[in-house]
Amino acid sequence: MRKKIIVFGLCLSLVLTSVTACSKNKSKTKTSEAVSSSTDNGSEEETVSLAQTDLAGKDTEFTTKINYVAEIGDKFVADNKDMLMYFMFSQLSLIDEYDSANKLMEDLKTGLRTSNVMSAAFSQLKEQAKVGENEEVFNAYYTEQKKRYEDLATQNSTDFNIMLQSMGYEDEEAFKKAIKSQFDDYVVLAKIAKDNDLTVTKKEYDSLVNAIVASEDSYTSVEDFESKVNKQQLIDSIMMNKSYYQIAKSVTVTEDTETTDSKDDSEALEVSTEIPSIGGDSETLAYSTYDVEVTVPDLSGIKVAASAAKVTKLSLQSAVSAILNSTSFNVENVEKKEGKVEKYDLVNIDYTGRIDGKIFAGGQAEGYNLLIGSNSFIDGFEEGLIGKEVGVTEVLNLKFPDDYGQAAGTASQSETTAAEEETTVEETTDAE
Repeated sequence: MRKKIIVFGLCLSLVLTSVTACSKNKSKTKTSEAVSSSTDNGSEEETVSLAQTDLAGKDTEFTTKINYVAEIGDKFVADNKDMLMYFMFSQLSLIDEYDSANKLMEDLKTGLRTSNVMSAAFSQLKEQAKVGENEEVFNAYYTEQKKRYEDLATQNSTDFNIMLQSMGYEDEEAFKKAIKSQFDDYVVLAKIAKDNDLTVTKKEYDSLVNAIVASEDSYTSVEDFESKVNKQQLIDSIMMNKSYYQIAKSVTVTEDTETTDSKDDSEALEVSTEIPSIGGDSETLAYSTYDVEVTVPDLSGIKVAASAAKVTKLSLQSAVSAILNSTSFNVENVEKKEGKVEKYDLVNIDYTGRIDGKIFAGGQAEGYNLLIGSNSFIDGFEEGLIGKEVGVTEVLNLKFPDDYGQAAGTASQSETTAAEEETTVEETTDAE
């Protein structure tokens, strides 16, 4: 039923990575051959998996449901401070400790701008940067990276080459080529950090480690974490994040010369370009350096179109939606809003889809948090909820798109209950 949304983050860390799949016409829901489903009147209705559809066998990431949504306020931030530190680093940036929801919104916007600018600027930067060759240095780096993946394969009881193929590498040569590109990226970022006097403080490192330990059940203490994870890689990841921010801050944003076909026509928000930092500690930790010659161009000479650099109300709400839809966060003590559903609202819904009068597996959910305007459901679904009163049940008669797997051209009737709705996150004055 759902089309997946990209939650686009920098995902820079070699230690903490977050992978988001993207598919506009594939479902990400649990399916079954034939199960029973309770209806509103208490009776049970058969749920079937249709062979003609492409709904079966999809990811089951949404099996844990959040039954309500609300505005992210100060209480939410206070309840989730460590998790927010962890989440924001792996998705967007290293950020300062939170003291308010407003601070979270500002950091989300700054991180989104950085992500947008980096997407537009980094290929230009790599083309203009010159990285010298030092075969001995690179081979040592490659040997270290290969061992990490070999150890990972051993931990998962699989063959190294089979694991590479599952990751999309045809053979080890293709893998080595990707590691070389990763190496070149790193030394360019390290040069930018050096040229701009960017540092990694002990407080930044300690704050992030404490957040990881508090957020991950697999680590019992800081000592346990440091015995399992390469400390240097985490320090290097913090440096890389700061270098990405430096690039996003320094490149030239120009007026668009051509119109774009972006479907996001929501309000553009003002965003800070400052590099987030915990700071407060003069002791610095050394990031890795390699004996290769690196020449980095003047960053201000790299030009990015304004449309590529902007952060919109929709993209900010998408980031908020990703937080609220993560089962890791404590979402008790939240505010709720009644009234009519509006575009860019986060709405909690229950839905049941039927084809030929039968509920289809993967076509129903309770407590799903839907961002109106995200186009994450089939055409007509989100539009059909706009203007409806919270708490009412609507019957939407829709049609799957022709390119929706093998379900092309099949009509669907979906009952949706706008159970509770979240108001748009309050913006600061300069973001209105």
